[in-house]
Amino acid sequence: MVSTGRRELRGDLIADAGAAYLWAEDASTGSLALDFEVVYEQALTADYWLNPGIWTSREEMLEADERFGDFAAFQNGNVYNATSRTTPAGGNDYREGGVLNPQLILADLISIFHPDLLPDHELFYFERVQ
Repeated sequence: MVSTGRRELRGDLIADAGAAYLWAEDASTGSLALDFEVVYEQALTADYWLNPGIWTSREEMLEADERFGDFAAFQNGNVYNATSRTTPAGGNDYREGGVLNPQLILADLISIFHPDLLPDHELFYFERVQ
């Protein structure tokens, strides 16, 4: 199971990569606003956490909220952010180039969820939150 902070990853790309999005049944569009308690209850045992927010390290995440350390994905080091192609000014190619290159996002997700399927793939948009 996958928890993600970005709605555009729900459903299709995650399913195509062989995983299940925790809120895939929600048919709304746009951002999904959930109380932390709801996320805590649903995502506590999720295997992966994608796009957790602005943080670049697990330490920053814990400084923001120590409860993040309770999540299985956090404990197992399976937190990934689509931040590998950012500029010093904060621009992020994931939002621009990702629309034109969904195959690169899909390859990243397959590599994250099933590293044995694409053993030579180097993540393009995503990076593990250290």
